Amino acid sequence: MFPPGGLGTHGPTAWIHILPFADQANVYNQLVFEGTYFWFGGASSVPNSPAINNTKPPYMACPSSALSQSYAATTGSTTTNVFISSYILISGATGINEIQDDTYSKGGFSNKGIRSNGGSFTFRQSFRIRDFLDGTSNVAMVGEQSGWGKNASGAQTDIRSAYANGAWMSPNTPIDHDPRCYNTTTLRYPIGYQNTGTGIGNDACNNPIQSQHTGGAHMLLGDGAVRFVSANADFNTLRYLCCRADGNVLGEF
Repeated sequence: MFPPGGLGTHGPTAWIHILPFADQANVYNQLVFEGTYFWFGGASSVPNSPAINNTKPPYMACPSSALSQSYAATTGSTTTNVFISSYILISGATGINEIQDDTYSKGGFSNKGIRSNGGSFTFRQSFRIRDFLDGTSNVAMVGEQSGWGKNASGAQTDIRSAYANGAWMSPNTPIDHDPRCYNTTTLRYPIGYQNTGTGIGNDACNNPIQSQHTGGAHMLLGDGAVRFVSANADFNTLRYLCCRADGNVLGEF
């Protein structure tokens, strides 16, 4: 089965679960999974710092990206260089199986955007091939996030998910904790969207799929194919593509 998008307490992400299957078992075998060790904002992160420090799986970094691939997380006297992925796990699309809206507030956090659980990587759910009722060749599981965005003044800004927390920290559930969506996204904007907006931010839920490449961005489908998807693709087609079992017929993409 595929790994869940998150298990709570900010970790581990699906990226962690696939490490043993991607020549990274040496990293995975050093990790401690009890407690909240994947939250790099507190002392509980220390047990995993040696394994995570400077770990940069090559398949998670776009060679064309000019963005930083890591940030320095300091806890006490320990500094960990935490990897930031060029790719994002897709949890669904707006208007399909929505479980959170823009007004949701919990635990002191609010306005993080819309969240769907209609996609491939959702909270505390693991899917098998049989769960992809639309067919694995018709479902995008991972999207690219490798280019700069622009703020309201037009200046370059990082609009990747978890650019200030790294690839290893996962979202919690919106039902009983908070509305943040680290390392997962619900498709809300067209491919190549670069502006800041509602649901876009370090821990928000709608960070767009975009890239350094001209005209579109790469997406990984459930059958293992990688497709360069045009920025001009029909938005409804993209929404249907990001969901595993919505039953809608895809157009060209």
